[in-house]
Amino acid sequence: MDRNGLCFLQLLATFLNNTLPVTPRDVDWNQVYELSKIHSLSGAVYTAVRKLPVAQRPPRETFNRFASAFYATVLRAEKQSALIENILEKLNEKKIPHLLIKGAVLRAFYPVPEMRTLGDIDLMIHEEDWFRTDATLRGAGYVLKGKSDGEWKYFKNGMEIEVHSKIRNEYIGYRVGCNDCFNNMWEYAAPLNGSFTYRWEKNFQLIYLISHTAKHLYGRGCGLRMLADIAVVLRHDGDRLRFDDVFQELEKIHLDVFARSLFALCKRCFGVPDAVPCADMPDARCDEAMEYLLVGGTFGFNREITVNLVRREYGNTDRVTKACFIALWHKIFPSWKDMRILYPRLARYACLMPLAWMARGIRCLLFKREKTFTILEGLVHPSDEAKKAYVLLEKLGLE
Repeated sequence: MDRNGLCFLQLLATFLNNTLPVTPRDVDWNQVYELSKIHSLSGAVYTAVRKLPVAQRPPRETFNRFASAFYATVLRAEKQSALIENILEKLNEKKIPHLLIKGAVLRAFYPVPEMRTLGDIDLMIHEEDWFRTDATLRGAGYVLKGKSDGEWKYFKNGMEIEVHSKIRNEYIGYRVGCNDCFNNMWEYAAPLNGSFTYRWEKNFQLIYLISHTAKHLYGRGCGLRMLADIAVVLRHDGDRLRFDDVFQELEKIHLDVFARSLFALCKRCFGVPDAVPCADMPDARCDEAMEYLLVGGTFGFNREITVNLVRREYGNTDRVTKACFIALWHKIFPSWKDMRILYPRLARYACLMPLAWMARGIRCLLFKREKTFTILEGLVHPSDEAKKAYVLLEKLGLE
């Protein structure tokens, strides 16, 4: 990890721990800002940067970019909070049970809640409440923009709301399946103050966060924001969590080793309570893992996509050429499970798969030509990064 990455991590730790920042030395502040930006943490890092003595702060132009990001984050957070309040009010009026998840809940654990950015607002409902929920949201001015199996997307005031009836796509790797673990998720939820707004109990919430992080890390990737989420939960609830129960459930879905690795990274970067069971991770592996997380950004989108495509196929073969061929085949001919998300009619008419493949191919060539050929070129002539990534995730307990 270079000095810029280390500086970014130290500033983020300063924010999370509400401490004084370490004096940065010989850093490229533009690079530090770009790292904070791709991890959706510029506003949070600004709160640490402004604690620095004036002489140690970034140049004025870069400092102002941090400041602008901070105020933009606050403004967006206020709009999202108003939207969340409106949604909960409308659903409670109609007596529809609902459960907030992810950032909308986690931001309360942050030193400055507004600095936990949200890409969208995620909400769980019961399967039987779909049409009542849809009528309620549409009646309140929310516009339905798309729906797939167990997920409907709404927009209002430029912000996205995702409503789910189940936790889907929580299949990770070739031996880790999490869907069964969350089929009974409502059993672990309790209403707030007698309302129809529910919250998960602390242990179940941590199990979900670990599986959700695993899903993203196995897919495109995850960044420092997800690691920070787990760190603040451990900091907030660490002494009250029943780790024996947590790990008993994690063992069932084969994420117990991965969880200990995550906790070790949290401990190394941000500090966690002594009660948290962490893996005994060598410094070299920790540095390698942090470098991998830093490069990818919030959801790994800054990493070359072909690295992930090929890396996921190493579970089937040790040969690079075969892994690339399988990845190429899956990219050109995605599975029915993936295609039905793009084309919902396939859920009922699987026989239309050949036509859907053709339609997708034509659309990629017409509207995503450059990106499509870049991906295909990367699969035909892969780098060795995919193998390195596979080995790293295997060591972390994810492959």
